[in-house]
Amino acid sequence: MTYQFKELFSPLRIGAITVKNRFSAAPMGGFVSYASKGEFSQDGIEYYVERAKGGFGLIFTGALFPDYTVDVDPPLGCESMLKNPELFKRSALFLNERLRAYDAKMFVQLSLGVGRIAPNSYAPSELPVFWAPRRKSPVISIDQIKSKIESLVNAARLMQISGFAGVEIHALHWGYLLDQFAMAITNQRTDEYGGSLENRLRPAKEIVEGIKQVCGTGFPVSMRLGVKGFMKGFNSASLLGDEERGRTSAEGIEIAKMIETFGYDLLSVDIGNYDAMYHGCAPSYIPKGYTLMYSEAVKQVVSIPVIVAGRMDDPYLCEQAIRSGKTDGVAIARASLADPYYPRKVQSNEMEKIKPCIACNQGCMGRMFSTGASAGCAVNPMAFREFTYNLTPALTPKNIAVIGAGIAGMEFARTATIRGHKVSIFEKTKAAGGHLNAVAAHPFKSEVAALNKWYQRELKELNLPIQYETSVDMEFIKSLEIDAVVFATGSELIAPEIKGINSPITVSCLDALYNKQEIGDNIIIAGGGLVGCEMALDYAQKGKQVTIIEMQSKLHHSGEPTPKMNAQMLDDLFAFYEVNVKTGHKLIEITADGVIVSHEEQDIYIAADTVIIALGFRSRPTCEAELYGTGIDIYKIGDANRVGNIMQAIGEAYEIARGI
Repeated sequence: MTYQFKELFSPLRIGAITVKNRFSAAPMGGFVSYASKGEFSQDGIEYYVERAKGGFGLIFTGALFPDYTVDVDPPLGCESMLKNPELFKRSALFLNERLRAYDAKMFVQLSLGVGRIAPNSYAPSELPVFWAPRRKSPVISIDQIKSKIESLVNAARLMQISGFAGVEIHALHWGYLLDQFAMAITNQRTDEYGGSLENRLRPAKEIVEGIKQVCGTGFPVSMRLGVKGFMKGFNSASLLGDEERGRTSAEGIEIAKMIETFGYDLLSVDIGNYDAMYHGCAPSYIPKGYTLMYSEAVKQVVSIPVIVAGRMDDPYLCEQAIRSGKTDGVAIARASLADPYYPRKVQSNEMEKIKPCIACNQGCMGRMFSTGASAGCAVNPMAFREFTYNLTPALTPKNIAVIGAGIAGMEFARTATIRGHKVSIFEKTKAAGGHLNAVAAHPFKSEVAALNKWYQRELKELNLPIQYETSVDMEFIKSLEIDAVVFATGSELIAPEIKGINSPITVSCLDALYNKQEIGDNIIIAGGGLVGCEMALDYAQKGKQVTIIEMQSKLHHSGEPTPKMNAQMLDDLFAFYEVNVKTGHKLIEITADGVIVSHEEQDIYIAADTVIIALGFRSRPTCEAELYGTGIDIYKIGDANRVGNIMQAIGEAYEIARGI
């Protein structure tokens, strides 16, 4: 029998080295990967080793910043490795020793800087700061450019003597400093580093020339390249790319050709930038493999290997892409957070065991943007914390009842059982998954359905049957002879006190998702949180006329924060599909053929066939208080504790199961 993933597991030659397969773990920002002096932290080492165990042939670090004399505010919150080279080298040699045991190779991603992405960082020209557009970036001088390049070259030599297989230059993508030099919109210089494309790429050329001079031609150097920017302007994305002011694909392909002539050994390609972040870090609204057309175009003009990133977590798609010459390999980022053993499971033909990335952006880039915390993963609480937050066997196994088989209940049951506890699961309905079943009704949420299926398969493998259609009260719980009870009973819809709420045209968001009522062609959705917005997108894509009514001044502000890239794309999709967004409008009455809303002290009538209520959820009541004094330990997780999202539900369940 011919193995179906033969190309994915064939070796890849990059300059003077050979990588065992075509899977690479793409660079991901993880502040916890580095300790205060710039060396690898224990969590960072375990993070990379875990992905080596999982079968990735090539692993990229997140960006490291060698410069400490020009930009004095370290982006990672730690010192440059050049200030403490011996300390860095010791941690790196230990890491590489462990990686070699799994025949994995690592490229360290070295950055010229972030430029206008952060305040106080130097940029090629005076530019609006991404996170503070009213502020302007200071302009970098020629001497400072050369100093930064020298630091990067010195860091590459340190990486070589620390045992790394190569380095990747960060980056002609996502609008970082090197990318700002390369794009005309962010480079208005008139010196040798501005003007023509050749001049704008001069830093990229001088970097690789310097590295090859000090490290030799046999030390591979990769470039991360965003082939197309999808940038309409500063802090503004072009949905279809037809209003491009950043980088056109034609220019991106020309850059790829020039990068090869400079002496780079590998191109790692994607699209988008910070201003068009949803193209770079795609939500589930964008299909898998959406960047392949760009890697294919680059492959046609260069002879060095090309790997591609951008929702490439489909092994069948990846295999076919390599077979057909669209790419030489795949760089998997978020899916490697969700399941570090992704390649190994593909190699074993156990795809059903892969924990799916749901492209939610809640735990990875979205978390970094909204809170400033290190990247993590909504479905894998151990991501970037493999050392400090792993599981250990329970010292005293307990008998535990889990009430509810939603996402939180299933995660707790799975994790507690792995630790050695005896767990029983009771579910009131006929199906596991809770609100996952409703969310998965959207065509762009198939990964949520896959996650629900994954959990149920895991429970079955652990011999953890769910007792369905079981109502639970205090007496039932007391009869179980248990040590602890975990309420994972989820949430229920808030029933707002609105005049006419029982109108025949009114339907709850859950009933709409479960198709319990016919939905008309002219729809009003009350509630502009993520639930309401994703429903609006779904119906708009089906050709219906949609109006969103939101009392707050902006969408996406209700409940848990919506990741920036998701919110940005939803807004642009609403404009594209002509969704009527009415923020600052309060729903005060539902009539037989529409609604009355209040806006700026005026009542406005809006006609509708269907009014969908998506005004939030509240925790379901439990019999918790009735169990006080019984000696049974009581916990609440997921929406039963506080209404949130999938990341919160899984994270809380894991935390309690890890510590119980």
